[in-house]
Amino acid sequence: MASSTEFWEAGHLAWRVEHEGEHGTPHLHVEGTPPSTLEAIRETYLRKQAQEIDGPMKVDWVFEVPLVLAHGIVGFKHDEDEPDHDFEELRVSEAPRSAPRWKCW
Repeated sequence: MASSTEFWEAGHLAWRVEHEGEHGTPHLHVEGTPPSTLEAIRETYLRKQAQEIDGPMKVDWVFEVPLVLAHGIVGFKHDEDEPDHDFEELRVSEAPRSAPRWKCW
């Protein structure tokens, strides 16, 4: 179980938040300076994790932290039935290009 979100600006990583369940349920790696909302999200899901009953069906609540953080920024989450935004599907043109995609200098 792994989840992550990251923000890049001008080709450089500004911040990253990732959870890898194989490192233990409370694992959360934070790099850079993520949005201030991270702390409240982290506390909410660590509290849920502490209330989780051990057993074969134990839920990894910390998995949600990067996803909920991203949701607050972009307005949707991968497992939502109806995102808050309309999306347009972009496709690569099948038409032949008149110029090469690369050029030697």
